[in-house]
Amino acid sequence: MDKYDLIVVGMGPSSIFLAYELIQKKRAKNVLLIEEGKPVEKRYCPVEKKGKCMKCKPFCNITSGFSGAGAFSDGKLSLYNKEDEDIYVGGNLHKYIGVEKTKELIDYADNVYLKFGADKHLEGTEYKEEVNKLKKKAQKEDINLIGIPIRHLGTEKSHEIYKKIQDYLEENNIEMMYETVVEDLIIENGKVVGVKIHKAGEEENKKELLSKRVVLAVGRKGADWLAHMCEKYKIKTEPGAVDIGVRYELKDEVMKEVNKYLYEGKFIRKTISI
Repeated sequence: MDKYDLIVVGMGPSSIFLAYELIQKKRAKNVLLIEEGKPVEKRYCPVEKKGKCMKCKPFCNITSGFSGAGAFSDGKLSLYNKEDEDIYVGGNLHKYIGVEKTKELIDYADNVYLKFGADKHLEGTEYKEEVNKLKKKAQKEDINLIGIPIRHLGTEKSHEIYKKIQDYLEENNIEMMYETVVEDLIIENGKVVGVKIHKAGEEENKKELLSKRVVLAVGRKGADWLAHMCEKYKIKTEPGAVDIGVRYELKDEVMKEVNKYLYEGKFIRKTISI
């Protein structure tokens, strides 16, 4: 039976950065990442040629695979303005570690992407004075206009960058197991000590892997599985906040100034439930 120092379930950005950090700290020995999808270079969505979803088997290439669901997004890294006293990206992290520390981590993550080939140009930084006027105008209507710098990677560039990161992890002896399903956890004395796996489509050939530590980083695609594991093994959970956004399609004359001065403007208004 194989035994590891660390097993990570999932290969989305959180898992990738975990492996990257272990390499930086020279602690990346005997580490295994497990993913139900494919390596980034083998991820391909046929909808562009077929014109419709082909329901790829055993797993959708858009939601599964190295770098997670973000691989087929337009690759926008939302950053922050140095003068901002709050953080408008990254969920609630700043409430736990503070705004300044969160800014440091955003800079760090951004520099990793730059290291692997991200475009150095930042969108949304050219018209500070005009954007501030728009913010004040929005505040009069009790609306918070969020205008932050954005590093735009683009879908194709995202694939290139994640392929370089994938190669970097492999070159530094991070073991990666693709098209592999983690069917269950192995629990001993109330502690996760391993996982039960099988290759996709080969449910009859199960295998057990043991590890000193197990990290579950399954993302949205694996949320139902994770909820099932927590319920099965009575692992305590807490509900997280969900941000709900509404997209409005408006005429250009209404949004002319916003479109001119902001690369991507977001409007936040607190609503009162009735």
